[in-house]
Amino acid sequence: MTELPVPDPSEIENEFNAAFDEFIAAGLAPWLVARTGGGLPSVPSDEVAATLPDYALDVPRLESGLSRDMLGGGHGEWFLPDFALFADADPAFSFAVAQTGDVAGDGGPFNRATLRLSLRAVMPAGVAGSPRSEPLRQVPDMIPALTLTVPVTKPDGSVGTEAVTGTVTPRPGDGFLATFNLAGSVVEAAYVHLTHRGGAELEIAATYTAYQTTLITAPDVGFPVHGPVFHGYQFEVFGDGGITPGAPFEPVHPMPGTYRFFPVTARFPRTVPIGLAFNTDVYRSRFTITAEKMTRPIIDANDLNQFAGPRSEYRELTTLGDVTAKYPSLRRLYFGQVSGTVVAVPATYGILRTAEGLLATCDSIVDDSPGTITGCRFHFTFTVFPLADPIDLARLRADVPGIPEAAGRTLRVGLPVGLDPR
Repeated sequence: MTELPVPDPSEIENEFNAAFDEFIAAGLAPWLVARTGGGLPSVPSDEVAATLPDYALDVPRLESGLSRDMLGGGHGEWFLPDFALFADADPAFSFAVAQTGDVAGDGGPFNRATLRLSLRAVMPAGVAGSPRSEPLRQVPDMIPALTLTVPVTKPDGSVGTEAVTGTVTPRPGDGFLATFNLAGSVVEAAYVHLTHRGGAELEIAATYTAYQTTLITAPDVGFPVHGPVFHGYQFEVFGDGGITPGAPFEPVHPMPGTYRFFPVTARFPRTVPIGLAFNTDVYRSRFTITAEKMTRPIIDANDLNQFAGPRSEYRELTTLGDVTAKYPSLRRLYFGQVSGTVVAVPATYGILRTAEGLLATCDSIVDDSPGTITGCRFHFTFTVFPLADPIDLARLRADVPGIPEAAGRTLRVGLPVGLDPR
């Protein structure tokens, strides 16, 4: 009798690995990105169906979710982080537009922009408040991939979404610097949503290292095969890395087949609304445009959809808080984004007095006809001037260098000097 050849164990392992790669590529477990090493065999046990060998890596097991956003495995517990914009001023934020003279399809300027902002990984609130007896760690080798999504109204009136993939650079601690290169109509849409509409979001797909517990079976010959087959094997994976809320799906003992722990790169999704987080005085001067060899703050959306034209550079300055409470003789402050001039609007105006007296004139036409004055006409002209307390102006000049708009430039404080000719 001819003896059948005994399969080489290494060949079987290679078949398992190749088949599992095909299983991942088929998208049947969308939380799996790739296999990162050979599968480890389960250690025989009478208590549980699948047990990792002692030499396994200290990483999470995807099926052992203790609660939403938490995983077990290794020596302790793991959590899937949330992400947040910097709660205080983001020193890296900038929205820099450049116009090089190219013309867009609608006849306006073609814009290109670079958006930079910072994120940090944070422990989810539900995880932070849960009792635990073992160390709690963030999932290992965590790397976020970011996409900026911006609502855009199309020419037919329907609302779609523009998506721009960004690059991510790790920063000290749990921080990340995200950079997005925008072009065309999405530049104006992003600017409007960052400063007025608040509809932009960050879609995050973060990856990390873990073990995927898998049951491998070979369909019986001659019986109907249910489900896809890869290299002659079928796979049942347990859990989804905490993506689905609820109780974890763990292997039940006993189940026929071969258990393997595949080291994998797994992913989980997060969404961070940007809203109007950057629509504050701290950030307004960091929205800039470079055109005609000059870089200056963006005045309004017209800077992006029209070629350079005359319009006011001034906006109300609110960084210093309640103006009338701090400087009683002043009513409002306006900031010239291009010139760097702070104009203090006084609470009242009065007739200007000089060493020569009041600046007032009276032009008259006198009718000296006997017994009547009906033909007399008088025209008075007064020169009015802002009545601002010099002490208030001195305080204002002392406070202005400390506002965010003064970063990297010298601001000048002045009073109104005339009427806008328009």
